[in-house]
Amino acid sequence: MSREIALPISPTSAPRSPRRRPAQKHSVPRAPPTAAIAMAAAVTATTAIAAAVGGHPVQHTVFFKFPEIDAEGYAGLKSIVAEKFNALDGIWAQFYAYGEEIEGATGMADFLPVIEWPDKTNDFSHCLFVLARDAACLKGYLHSDEHKKDWFGGVGPYIKGIIVFDAELVQPIEQFNTATIQHSVLFKFPALVDQSAPELDDIVAKFNQLPGIVASFRPYGMRNTSKADTLAALEWPDKMDGYTHVLYVMCHDAAALKNYLHSDEHKVMWFPAVKPYIQGILVFDTVLENPAADVFANYTCGPTSRPEFKIRPEGYSMGVGTAVFVTNPNYPGCVMLGKRIGSDGSGTYALPGGHLEFAETPEQCGAREVFEEAGLSGLMTSMTHVGTVNAVDAGIGYHYVCSILLCETTDEPVNTEPNKNEGWEWVQWDAEDFPTPLFTTLRIVREGGYSPFVEGTPFFAL
Repeated sequence: MSREIALPISPTSAPRSPRRRPAQKHSVPRAPPTAAIAMAAAVTATTAIAAAVGGHPVQHTVFFKFPEIDAEGYAGLKSIVAEKFNALDGIWAQFYAYGEEIEGATGMADFLPVIEWPDKTNDFSHCLFVLARDAACLKGYLHSDEHKKDWFGGVGPYIKGIIVFDAELVQPIEQFNTATIQHSVLFKFPALVDQSAPELDDIVAKFNQLPGIVASFRPYGMRNTSKADTLAALEWPDKMDGYTHVLYVMCHDAAALKNYLHSDEHKVMWFPAVKPYIQGILVFDTVLENPAADVFANYTCGPTSRPEFKIRPEGYSMGVGTAVFVTNPNYPGCVMLGKRIGSDGSGTYALPGGHLEFAETPEQCGAREVFEEAGLSGLMTSMTHVGTVNAVDAGIGYHYVCSILLCETTDEPVNTEPNKNEGWEWVQWDAEDFPTPLFTTLRIVREGGYSPFVEGTPFFAL
């Protein structure tokens, strides 16, 4: 984690205004957007299913109840996974009992005391974890003879229950090189089917600041694709048993998992946040092998050998942009905020800003975006760069490197993009009831301790 120090800013000495002041409503003409050189990238859909549910890696997790499996039967199933599933195109798989081989543990009885956590497996005893290169590879695996004949025949004598859950892989593949434990938590959130919740995503972002933890929170299926459409594309029945969301937590070791489980972020923040939604839970811990070389060694995109998901997966927002603190001497101590709608981070409060167009400076971009979004002009003379953040939110597929800018106006903003913003407000920066949830970039800057009204205050560039 690196730190940047804000450039000197003259603090405001005028008395404070109330927390929020709604911006006056009037219309102003919009200027034509800055000319830019169009840069296009050709994307070819290799199969119909890739077009339907996306060409991104998929985590296919299957939990089994095998209360009476014997050593011979278990060895036979592990052999099918190791020798047959892992020979299929674009598939890597592993199969373990709960807690088996995690830092010498032989199973649940050994591992639960290590992390000091209760049994929440609901009697599910084994986990088949499949990482598919894309949805087409997952479909091929599901309908293969290795799965439908060899595996079905092998589990038939032992199975007493099953849950199947598919979610788009959002963790960087490199994390599999260092993580040793996969902590999987399934939730029944019937009120959130096919969607996430910004307040939960914000807490998951805090999980990712804990040592040795990489977490993601996803609804069932692929990005921007419903449960029904995903199942139809895979041509596979619903075996979720009412579970709607998964929290995947990749842990460096057992100590990191224990620290996460007992952290304030988990017990004090996450527990109350999920309480209004939760109707069921299943928790499972398994050792995690390294699949990178097996699945993606021959998966190329363009002239390099980088996996496709390391470039720009379809449906993700990635780029270079700006976020602008706009202040006004008529509203001392306030910044201009809007509530986003219909795009990344819908329902969160954000600063004005957007992505750089070709050949723009950050200051030019910030001035253009504030004019286009709020009708405020003449800001270049006061536009100041105060820092940069690497803003990543895996939960919504957002990754922007953002220049943080500061400027001042004496005019009132206008909501010129009502399809993207509920409206502009002047909000007291140090108000105890500062609005939440916050969009990724603003959250990072605010949590880092930056203030646009105090000279030299820092914020973290994550």
